[in-house]
Amino acid sequence: MIKPMNLFLLLIVVDQCWDENKIGLARQTMILFLKSLPLNCHSNIIRFGSKYTSLFNDITVIYNEENARKAEQLIDGMEANLGDTKLVSVPIF
Repeated sequence: MIKPMNLFLLLIVVDQCWDENKIGLARQTMILFLKSLPLNCHSNIIRFGSKYTSLFNDITVIYNEENARKAEQLIDGMEANLGDTKLVSVPIF
């Protein structure tokens, strides 16, 4: 029997037209989301604009203290620097 798992992917648009206020609100929301995740679920953060980047190279990783710290560091340093949003370039795993 396959054991079901909790999987959370956070997709966030960080295109260059966002001002610091919008990025600040996005950071606050992402931290709230991050702190709401159950331990040992699977998660990843994917940021996109005209290109995309994910926090982890694997599709998802187990959410634990180490990966939570990495996610917080990414969120704290997040900028609107991924070009103009093009939804056709959203990643498909």
